[in-house]
Parts: sequence; structure tokens; C-alpha cells
Amino acid sequence: MRVTTNHPLSVSVSCDDCVRHSTPECEDCLVSFVVGDTPDHLSLSEEMAAAASVLVSEGLLPELKYRPGGSLASH
Repeated sequence: MRVTTNHPLSVSVSCDDCVRHSTPECEDCLVSFVVGDTPDHLSLSEEMAAAASVLVSEGLLPELKYRPGGSLASH
């Protein structure tokens, strides 16, 4: 099923909200790969997220390992 909207979608991830932040899994996450050694936040447009998904599925990028519930969510 394909959803069509008149407004662009985006993906936004805050590493501070992730339970895997600063763990070994964080080092092998799409956000760390794109942003660098000290990731904080990553935002991707719908087109960029789709392109990243293709690259992940082909093994050219690590997958997004974000899981909500990190340090900021517990405060």
C-alpha cells in the first residue's frame, strides 16, 4: 500500500531518547554512521529516508537501531 500526501514527511531521531545511546549498538547504528562519533540528532526527508532504506537493505549502511525510552524519557 502506498500513501500519498501533499506534505513532505521526515524522519527525526534524537539519540538522547534512545535506550541504546552510548552502547556498542550505538556505534553500529545508522545515526552514528551518518553523524559521526558523537551522534546527537538525525533528521532525514522522506526521500533521504527511502534512499537510506535501500542502502541498508543492500548492506551498504548499518540499520537504524533507535529504540525510544532513553535518558530523557525517564526524567
